[in-house]
Amino acid sequence: MVWTTDTPCSRRARSTTTRHHVGRAFVAGLAIVTVGLIVAAVAVAVDPVPVPGIPGITAPAGLVRDTNGDLWVADAGGGICRLLDPPFGTFNGTVCPANALQGPKSPGQLAFDPASGSFFVGDRASAGGAVWRLHLNQAANPAVITSATMLLNLPAERVLGMAYNTATGALHYSTKDAPTIQRIANAATCVAPCAATPVGSAVAQGVTSLAHDADGRLYLADAPGVTRIAALGPGDPQAQLIPGLDTGTYDALAFDPVADGDGRIYAGTNNPIGADWIDVLRLSDDAVVSRYSMGFATVTAIGIDTRDATHRALDVADDPTAKQFGEDTVDNGRRLRVPFERFDRPTIIDAPPALGNASTVTFGFTADTATSFWCSLDDEPAEQCGAGLAAQVTYPDLPDGNHVFQVQSDNPLTGGRTKRWFEIDTRAPIVTLDDPVVNGTSAQISFAADDVSADFTCTLDGGAPTACESPVKYAGLAGGAHTFSVIPMDFVGNSGSPVATMFTIVPPPVVIPPAVAPVVIAPALMPAKWKPGRITATLRGRTLRVVFDAPPGAKYVRLSMTRKATASVWTTPMHVTGGKRNVVQIVLSRMVAQRLQGKRFTLTINAGVTKTQLKTFAGNTALRIVAVLAKTAGPTT
Repeated sequence: MVWTTDTPCSRRARSTTTRHHVGRAFVAGLAIVTVGLIVAAVAVAVDPVPVPGIPGITAPAGLVRDTNGDLWVADAGGGICRLLDPPFGTFNGTVCPANALQGPKSPGQLAFDPASGSFFVGDRASAGGAVWRLHLNQAANPAVITSATMLLNLPAERVLGMAYNTATGALHYSTKDAPTIQRIANAATCVAPCAATPVGSAVAQGVTSLAHDADGRLYLADAPGVTRIAALGPGDPQAQLIPGLDTGTYDALAFDPVADGDGRIYAGTNNPIGADWIDVLRLSDDAVVSRYSMGFATVTAIGIDTRDATHRALDVADDPTAKQFGEDTVDNGRRLRVPFERFDRPTIIDAPPALGNASTVTFGFTADTATSFWCSLDDEPAEQCGAGLAAQVTYPDLPDGNHVFQVQSDNPLTGGRTKRWFEIDTRAPIVTLDDPVVNGTSAQISFAADDVSADFTCTLDGGAPTACESPVKYAGLAGGAHTFSVIPMDFVGNSGSPVATMFTIVPPPVVIPPAVAPVVIAPALMPAKWKPGRITATLRGRTLRVVFDAPPGAKYVRLSMTRKATASVWTTPMHVTGGKRNVVQIVLSRMVAQRLQGKRFTLTINAGVTKTQLKTFAGNTALRIVAVLAKTAGPTT
């Protein structure tokens, strides 16, 4: 996300310097994690460099360089095309193969095996899904595609992501309508139709991009962020979210095998707001550098250009008019280059959360060797903010809104830099109440806040405050006047003013019923007791998976979950098989998923034979959810 702020007046920061390592590391679940950067030339080296538009390219979805260094693009309109690209960025044309050799109608992500000269690409066409192998004659210079072979025909699926493991010869792909990751063994030599085997599962379906690292781990552009499957194989191992790469909608991945020891994973975004960037994960220590490069409008593909050590860069395909799965027909495909940048100090070790309500913020940072530090807030000119091995700087009385902090070493123009984005929100939510609805001795009050993240605390007649959600219902109330009040509190802890309303319960007249004979209910008419069996619930990323035994005869269930000080989460009626073991999966919002991690909550199961006639069979069953998530090694910076 590209944060935007009003240009503030110049602020003087209070700074202190120390020669000892600052001992407190900042840890917060919402923090955008960054590590130090040092540029190869100047501080603006990671800004994208526009390259003239690609004629005839409509929806670029894959980029790769062959052994001659020529750049190839997989495009929805042109097929697999070679870009006439002399060394280091001078662009002068496009060459696409003949229609007979195009292979897929709507190419997706492009993978390459340099040993056999094979391109692998999926077809994203709505009625023509397939996995293709295209042979490249690399002896020719420039190389040319000589054949196209359909390895798998998948007419009911759109093939999106594609990754080739050069060490094992295995090809992995993903599809639009399933979370399963499929493998084709010996993809460079298998005889069509080749066999595919499920070897892993994404958090959600529709993974658009895949990337292998040198150890064979697979990275996925998944719904909650970038996820990783550490060991592909039988049993469909579940992908795990990589913290720090979950702040955008990621659409394109690439692996750089020669950078920073174990390599890097680059991740480009396709955000609904149209402000896109590239993040990078350093694999040597799982350190995430956010906003490695910004200024894009829908990153659809990333390639690695390593032709010259002094001119290393990323090849980036950018499509400002892209629709999902590359269905646009406007020739707006672009190519950009992002110069390579290596990682170094300084490192931010203390910082405000990505979203907080403190208007005074402090940053702490360190360097491996003694240096002078230069700090800048909101792109103002850098000022010296300390020297030595560690220092900190404080900015008081900042306004609400988005801010960006940058610290550099040695030189404010060319020194290694680290950035951190954060937002301040001190505004308390405001709650509004509807008129109470009274029915006999019961009352219902509805309310809402102007902040969707707000939780509520309710009080009736001056009693103890309790967590609540709208609408609040009270039953069996005594006759007379009653007072109800509610207080909102937003996600970062800003508490709003209480709002109260009054209502009156009119007790019904006392009616003495005539004497009648008692009604005896035969045992056969009593409702049968239902035991839900062992209920298990697992939270993976944003997907909550609940396993339980449905009541005999039930056709639909609706689940609701509540816990203290947290609004309820509920589902729409879902189809089940009565009297049998059922599995229900619920995709939660990121905020709700974070709040349920490791928490104890109450699960209520309502079931019935229609969607509108559901009742509670089992009452409340207390569960404990434990979500095991990956942890960042070392200080979270």
